[in-house]
Amino acid sequence: MDHTLDLKIPFPTNRLANIAEQVLGVDKELKTDQVKRTTVVNDNILEA
Repeated sequence: MDHTLDLKIPFPTNRLANIAEQVLGVDKELKTDQVKRTTVVNDNILEA
C-alpha cells in the first residue's frame, strides 16, 4: 500500500525557506527502502 503526503509550508522569506530545506536535507531516512522524501523551495514556500 502506497501513501503520499504533500506539504506546503510558507516562510516569511525565501532565505528562511532555503535554510529549512537545508536543515531537513541533513537528516537521512532510516528506512530508505520504504520512504522517499523530496523537498523543493518555490519563492518562500517549502514543498515537501
